[in-house]
This record gives sequence, structure tokens and C-alpha cells, in this order.
Amino acid sequence: MGRAWPDAGRGPGDLLGRAERRALQDWIAQTEYGVFALPRADLTILLDLSAELAQSLIAKKAQRDYTDKKADIQEADVSYLSSVREVYLDVAAAEVNWQRVPVELDDQIRSIDDISHDIWRIVSAKRGS
Repeated sequence: MGRAWPDAGRGPGDLLGRAERRALQDWIAQTEYGVFALPRADLTILLDLSAELAQSLIAKKAQRDYTDKKADIQEADVSYLSSVREVYLDVAAAEVNWQRVPVELDDQIRSIDDISHDIWRIVSAKRGS
């Protein structure tokens, strides 16, 4: 999805069932690509990370100026992070131009080289098509 889709993943989209989310996604697509005639992305890469591992990385971040806590209200809620992840995984599975790249393997972060290799393979295949 385009410009509005991230909000559908973080906002009401994570409270809806799959059928309702799909209807919302279809409405967003119709608005962006039908009504406003915005161009579709040739490729969207989803860097997929479990909510639990994301939280462990968040805990290692330096203090931020917008909160006095280690994690903001969304980052602190693993259930919320998991539901948003599911929304994006559903989109990646349903959309032809979305590709998923796993960021972790066996509960560990993959190397930057491994992740970038996967991304480059996807981009190279897309460029060759």
C-alpha cells in the first residue's frame, strides 16, 4: 500500500479482523491509486523482526528526548507490536510487489551482510524483470 498504509498498520488497522483490514487496505488502494492516481511502488521490502526481539533492541537504545522512559507507549506493548507485525505480514503475503526479509534467525539478529545480501538479491531480481 502507499502513503496511508503505515497508518492503517499502526492505528485502527491493528484492531480490525483480517477481513476488515483487507477492506481497509482495498479502500486505501482505491483512494491512492484510483482517485488520486498516485504511482504504485515497484517494490516494497518488509524487514521482519519479532516483537520480542524488537523490544530487546529498544531496551538497548540511548535515552531519547521525547520520552523519559526506555520505550515509548507503543514500543512498551509487546502485544501491540505483535499485532502490527501481523498486519504487515498479511500485506506482504497478499501484495505482489511486497517482499519479506527476515531480520532474525533462531532468535538472533542476522548479520548486516546477510540481510543486505537478501535485499540485493530481491532488488536485482526486480531490476532484471
